[in-house]
Amino acid sequence: DWEKVLVFPDVDSWDWAGSAEMSREYRNTDRLVEAWHFTGFFERLISFMDFEGAAVAVIDEDSIPYVHSLFRALTDLYKKIIGKEKEYFDIDMIYFHDDWGGQRSPFFSLATCREMLVPYMREITDFCHANDLVRRRIYELSRSAE
Repeated sequence: DWEKVLVFPDVDSWDWAGSAEMSREYRNTDRLVEAWHFTGFFERLISFMDFEGAAVAVIDEDSIPYVHSLFRALTDLYKKIIGKEKEYFDIDMIYFHDDWGGQRSPFFSLATCREMLVPYMREITDFCHANDLVRRRIYELSRSAE
């Protein structure tokens, strides 16, 4: 019932223009401007149902459809935020953090990762590439160094 319980933020209501203006001097640089996203898909799932519940949810056949629908909604949310960051802050790249393993091993199998996480990470990555994150600015910096 996550759709009945969770309330996603209204990203359009955030003061993007005001924040961009406040950081204008900081962003006026010849260096890459990077936005950090600390809570990816699995970490967000953990925040809703603790680690054990999240670990079970990504492999439990009854839970998998609901996790997919949550990750679909999160993908749309993250893309909207990244789009606003690009529009208002002209970011060059993002750091998108998600914890999928510990010091000794992954938290789940490669098959689970490919089914449950990779499609959504791929969509985020494709969105970033389509919005010219990283490539243009890195090319410009490399050309100016020559």
